[in-house]
Amino acid sequence: MNKISFLFLLVTQLLSSQFDNKQLNSIDIISYRFNIEINDTTNVINAKAVIKFVRKKPVKTLGLNLFQKKADGYGMTVSKVLNSTHQNIKFSHENDSLHIFLPQITKRTKDTLNIEIFYQGQPADGLYIRKNKYGKRTFFGDNWPNRARYWLPTIDHPSDKAKVAWTITAPKHYDVVASGRRIFKISEDKTNTFHYETKVPIPTKVMVFAAADFNIKNFEKLYLKKQCVPVSSWIYQDSPVKGFDDYKCALSILKFYDSLLGPYSFQKLANVQSNTRFGGMENAGNIFYDENTVDGTKSVENLVAHEVAHQWFGNAVTEKNWRDIWLSE
Repeated sequence: MNKISFLFLLVTQLLSSQFDNKQLNSIDIISYRFNIEINDTTNVINAKAVIKFVRKKPVKTLGLNLFQKKADGYGMTVSKVLNSTHQNIKFSHENDSLHIFLPQITKRTKDTLNIEIFYQGQPADGLYIRKNKYGKRTFFGDNWPNRARYWLPTIDHPSDKAKVAWTITAPKHYDVVASGRRIFKISEDKTNTFHYETKVPIPTKVMVFAAADFNIKNFEKLYLKKQCVPVSSWIYQDSPVKGFDDYKCALSILKFYDSLLGPYSFQKLANVQSNTRFGGMENAGNIFYDENTVDGTKSVENLVAHEVAHQWFGNAVTEKNWRDIWLSE
């Protein structure tokens, strides 16, 4: 689906009060740390979210967006919430909102809190778990613009940017790419665990991971204004090898924008063949392209240029309100 068409379909909803988190002036999320286990037998994810936030006003609850389990079996179920000393915290999960009851504030200044949320479920949206064009099982985050809430407990609003870290445990045949730089990979008998972290805050609409049977080609590192950035192509193992070069134009495009617009904000640029619902999706530092863009013809330069531009417009600089979401397009 074209993103502009999709945006117009959503505009009425996005302007309605139900999509405006009421705590934006009282809560500021500093970081999310998501530990997620995926498997090949079910579409259920087992997850833990560690959230660090500042309480700017003496509010009694932290309200997060999280789609709850419905009669059709899709949605998330929260089993427990813990504080920083691993004590249980009361919570309620109703109307796709997770409300966590906070300790009474004892001072007038801001306080910083950490919570852990344990949950599981089958995503109704936001994380696509399905077969690719070659019949292979894949996992692709597809949050834009307001679909992180289907699988991640977040303040799912473009103005509340936060750092994010991912620890993804997957069957051994998968490779995993995610927002940020890969910090480590741990191999066990039947699984691999990948850990990625960002250095800069990003909006929830572009914080994602993907897991698939990938072939990966690392191009030369680009020496930009303020950092050296690795650029890579990630394509399905069944795609033609010459398909790596369909995304190679990102090298010159990234260097041009860095000189024209200012320093690139992210730690890498991975260009990923995917099953996103869009032609391309500008996830921060790892762009997901429609799986049919890989054919070895090098015919997607305009699309790559558009998605790389979003690393500045939409990702580094992000809309404050839903009504402005169209501006980055």
